Amino acid sequence: MLDLRHISLAALLIFTTGMTGCKNKPVTIIAIDKKKTASNVIVAYVTGSSKTAPIVADYTDIGIEEVNATNLAVVNAQIKTLTSLTTDEVVAKIQEVVDSVMNAYTILSNIGNQHSSHKSTITVAQLKDILPALENINDDYESNYQKYIASAESSFSLPATKEEVQSMIDAVNASEAALMHIAQEDNSTSSTITVEELRAIFLALNIDENKIDEYRKYIISTTDDFSSPTATVKEVQRMIDTVNLQELGSYDIKNGRSMSVTLSSDGTKAYVAYGDNGLVIVNINDPAHPTRIGSYDTAGTARDITLSSDGTKAYVADADNGLVIIDVSNPYNPNELASYNTAGRSYGVILSSDGTKAYIADFTNGLVIVDISNPSHPTKLGSYNTAGNAWDIALSSDGTKAYVADEEGGLVIVDISDPAHPTKLASYDTTGKAYGVTLSSDGTKAYIADYTNGLVIVDISNPAHPTKLASYDTGDTSKVTLSSDGTKAYAAVYENGLIIVDVSDPTHPTHFASYDTAGRVIGITLSSDGTKAYIADFTNGLVIIDGIR
Repeated sequence: MLDLRHISLAALLIFTTGMTGCKNKPVTIIAIDKKKTASNVIVAYVTGSSKTAPIVADYTDIGIEEVNATNLAVVNAQIKTLTSLTTDEVVAKIQEVVDSVMNAYTILSNIGNQHSSHKSTITVAQLKDILPALENINDDYESNYQKYIASAESSFSLPATKEEVQSMIDAVNASEAALMHIAQEDNSTSSTITVEELRAIFLALNIDENKIDEYRKYIISTTDDFSSPTATVKEVQRMIDTVNLQELGSYDIKNGRSMSVTLSSDGTKAYVAYGDNGLVIVNINDPAHPTRIGSYDTAGTARDITLSSDGTKAYVADADNGLVIIDVSNPYNPNELASYNTAGRSYGVILSSDGTKAYIADFTNGLVIVDISNPSHPTKLGSYNTAGNAWDIALSSDGTKAYVADEEGGLVIVDISDPAHPTKLASYDTTGKAYGVTLSSDGTKAYIADYTNGLVIVDISNPAHPTKLASYDTGDTSKVTLSSDGTKAYAAVYENGLIIVDVSDPTHPTHFASYDTAGRVIGITLSSDGTKAYIADFTNGLVIIDGIR
C-alpha cells in the first residue's frame, strides 16, 4: 500500500491511460496536509491506538527539527510516557519532550568532555535530567560523582552514554556503602568486610585477597583510624598499604653496618655503602633472594654512594678517607680509580647533572666541590664551610644551588652558580639536627630529616627566604626520600623503621603507613616503579620491603 504521508503538499495528479474511449485526463486531485497527518501518527502512537512509531519526517512535518536518527529512539520512548495527547497540543508537548532529550544529550556531552579533566561540575540535578531516567541517584554523593567523572581511572565516551553514567552511579554508591561499612566496624569486635567490598571502593589500589583477615583485624583493632559515619578512600588506602608492607628479602655480611644504598638504572643491582666494609654490590634481580656479586673495601668508612649516569663508576663518601671513585663497569670485580682527600669527613655525595662535579657534605668542613671531569684525577674546585656539620646535600634542578643538611645548622642554601666561589644564600633553623634533605620535583619544597624533630617541610620557592610549611614527628629521622608523584615521604627512622608520611598537602602531613625492621633504618631508596623500598638497616644489612606503592 502506498504511504502518502510525506508526498509534497499540493496535489497528487492521477491520470488514467489506456481506457477505452477515454483521453488522458485528470481523474482525482487529493490534497494532503502533512502536519495534520504527522500529528495523527504521533497521537495514535502516544495513546496506543497505533503501534507504528513516528519517523524523523513526522517530527519535521510538525515543525520540530531537532529529531534525528541518533535520538529518534529516545524521543519515541519519552513521548510514550505522556499520559494523554491531542492533535491540538501535539506540537507544544512534543517540543517539551524533545527539549528534554536535547538537554540530556548536552549533559552527556559535558560528562564526556569533563572525563579526565581533574574537575567536574556536573550536578545531581543534571544527572536526574538524563533520559531515559537513571536509577539510584543519591543527592549526598554529588562530589563523589564529580570525582568519578573527572578521574582518569573512569571511562566515558564522548558524548557519554546513559549506560556509562548508570555504571558510574552504581559504582559510586557501592563504594560509599563499603566505606560506610568500614566506619561502622571501626573499633568493633569483629569485621565482615569482604574483598569484593574493598575492590568496590573507587581508587583503592593493591587489594590482596589473601590478606582479607589482616584487613579485618586492622579495622577492628585501630583506634579512631577511620572517619565517621563514612571512612575515606585515603584512610582505607592507608590500611591496605600498611597491611601489604612486608619484607621481601635481605642481605647482610658478618659485622657489617650498612649506611646507604643506591640502585643501578636497570634496577638489577644495589650498591651499598657498608661502613668499614666499603662498597658492596648486591644482585637484586630476584629481590626475594639478593646475593652479593662484588665488593671493594675502601680505606675509610663508606657512608654514602652515588653512581655516574652510565653506571660505570661509584662515588663513595668514605668519611675520613674523603671521596673515593670506584670503577664498577665490571660489578664482579670493582677497583679504585682515584680518591680525593676532602680534609673533613665525607658523609654525603651527589653529582652534577652533567657528571663533571661531585658535591660533598664534608661534616665539619661544610660543602666541598670536586672536579671529576677526569675521574682518574679529581681536583678541588671550591668549598663553603657551613656553620654546622654537613651531612647531606640536594641540588636544584638547574644546578645553581646546593641545599645542605647541616645538623644543628639546619638547612643551609648555598649559591653554587660559580663552583669555584660558592656563597651562602640563606639558612633555616630546623630546631633539630638536619641529617638528610631531598627536594620536591618542582624545587619549591625541601624535605628535611631533622633527627629528633622528625620530618620538616620548608618552602624554598624563594631560596633567599626559606620558610617552614609544616613538620611531622616521625621520631629519630636520618634520611628522607619522596615518591615519584611527590605525595608521600619515606622516612628512615632508626629504631622505628620505615615510616611513610602523606605529604599530598605539605602544610598538613599525616601518617600513612609504617614497617618496623629488625635493625636501625638509616638509609633508603625506592625502586623505579615505586613498589619496593631498599633499606640500609645498619647492623641488619640491606632489607627489601615490598608493597610500599
